[in-house]
Amino acid sequence: GGPITDPVALKALEACAYMTERYTEMLRLGQYEKALGLLEESYTIRFKYMEKSHITTDTMSLLADTWRLYGKIFKANKMLTHCIKLQIEWDGRISERAAKCIIAFAEINIVKGDFKKAEKLHKEALKTRLDIKAQADVSYLRSCQLALLLWKIPEADEFAQKCMELRRKLYGAKRSSELSEIIWMRAEVLRAKGRLPDAKNLYDQSLANRRTTLADRHPLVAESLQSMGHMCLEM
Repeated sequence: GGPITDPVALKALEACAYMTERYTEMLRLGQYEKALGLLEESYTIRFKYMEKSHITTDTMSLLADTWRLYGKIFKANKMLTHCIKLQIEWDGRISERAAKCIIAFAEINIVKGDFKKAEKLHKEALKTRLDIKAQADVSYLRSCQLALLLWKIPEADEFAQKCMELRRKLYGAKRSSELSEIIWMRAEVLRAKGRLPDAKNLYDQSLANRRTTLADRHPLVAESLQSMGHMCLEM
């Protein structure tokens, strides 16, 4: 359709932009319930006024992945199925947005216990991102997590190193939640390889980064502390 001119719709969509900012802030603070509520409200508004738009399908993909984290697998799968159908119709399967949906589908299959299908989907998403020269760091990270889960340590190590290289190029020496995420994952790989002193150094770095970029009581800060505690018992 044409541009939206209805004042009510414009006001509602303007509120969505604010909700998106608040959603990001709530995630940073670890207030996931509030973040989910904002995302669901934003999706409802965008679907009503801008059903066939990329910003709405982006919200759909993000909401579906958030539902997955909450264990709402049926809802997540249903929304992703609709979302990827629209993305392929508009942009084809070889696109960044389709790759995001495919990764989300892979994560759902991990929850279902279908690791073979999850691996296949992650490989497809990674190949797509490399083919279109998009940032592949998220694909490397998710592939690393799955390889570690399946105890494929050499593969996990390779994926972690490639993700680390990309994120260091993206963020440099600046502390960020994205960089602390892969530092923590690299520590997990080193711990699995039995390189505990090296893993401890990376856990320390990840914890320092997370305490700087996230709230002190954020679940990811707790995750770092828990990992360090488990590793200290192993040393």
